[in-house]
Order: sequence, then C-alpha cells, then structure tokens
Amino acid sequence: HGNSGASILLHMFIGPSAGIWYRAIDAISRDEIGFVNLSFRYSRIYGVSAEGTHNVENRFISSGLQKYSKSSHPPCIEYQIGKGNKACWDSEDWDDGSTKCGQTEFYYARAWVRIHNAMNLDLTFDRYWNDNSYGAANWYWEPSSKDVPDHGNTRTVILKDNNRAGLTFCVDCTDGIKFTNLSFTCPKLVSNSAEGCGNDDRFISPGLQRYRD
Repeated sequence: HGNSGASILLHMFIGPSAGIWYRAIDAISRDEIGFVNLSFRYSRIYGVSAEGTHNVENRFISSGLQKYSKSSHPPCIEYQIGKGNKACWDSEDWDDGSTKCGQTEFYYARAWVRIHNAMNLDLTFDRYWNDNSYGAANWYWEPSSKDVPDHGNTRTVILKDNNRAGLTFCVDCTDGIKFTNLSFTCPKLVSNSAEGCGNDDRFISPGLQRYRD
C-alpha cells in the first residue's frame, strides 16, 4: 500500500522472477483508475531484469521504471509510478514498449469484471464462487471486501481460466438486506457468457452491460 507522493523500499533476495500488483486509486474521488504492475528478476546467472506496465486506458498506469544496471549485485530498481518507463526487461536504459513477463499485464486473464456502483448502493462483500475445487487460484487475487466499490466508484476483479464463476454482494436497502449476484463464464473453447439476478423482494439487479462473447 502506498499513498500519493510516498516512496516504498523493498528488498528482494536472489531467486526467480517476482513482482507486485497495485490498484491505482484517485486520491480525491477514491475511484479505481487502473493497475500498476511491477515485475523483476535477480539472478547470478541471468543478471537483473525489470519491467512495468504502460498506460492503457481503464486498465493500466505506467510504472515509471527508471534506468537500472543489469550487472549490479545487489540491484537497485526504482519505479516512479505514473511517469514513462525508461527501461524494460531486455534493456537497462531503453524501453522498447513490450513486456516479457506474463504477470506484468495479467496475460492469463480470462475476464475483467468491472463493478460500477452507479446507483450509490451500500454494498458489502458476501462471497465468490467457482464451479471447480481450485478456489482462489481461479482469480489473480482472492476477491474480498477490498473489491467492493464505494458510492459512484468502480472496482475490478480479474478471473483466470475457469468454466463458471461469480460474485455475491449484500445490499443494505431501506426495507432490509438484499443480495446482488453476478455470474460469468469465459472458457477458451466456447463463447463468453454473463448474467445477473433480477429485482424482487430478495435481490437487486447488478445492471449487466453489453459484453463481447
């Protein structure tokens, strides 16, 4: 977790590739504006490599990777989030605009599920589900209360390869607690599908928007 204008120092010991995912939040509106992903490797055999996200509207914020030394031991890798990248995985002093580590841009994502609290509802997280036994491994991170959007805001959860999955939120209404259910499937071999519950005395419609199948 890092606040606006703050710096964080992390130490990494020799090992395979590693990285950090950040959700970028607007300091004033508290709305989600994208993700900042940092990836790096420190190996005595292969040397040092690092990369980060580039600006992609509604998805990624530039990581601001600074120039680094591939032969330094231990390495010093600096990111100035929001600024342009000055290096990449293959170059310590030039950014070729590509990414080589699959985790940097969620390469294995099957679905980006954007939850926009357009009706300013009082939401709390209830649960997530998958139709297999892999649980949280179906997602890039385990869905939780951190993925609940405040009034007027948006939060995104990212599903990996999976047949069917869903999210349930509790809604605090004037006539009691209701639920809103989101269900979706994004398999590799057949079309994508998504649906949500309707409005009645137990449920609030999630307002599913058009999507690509």
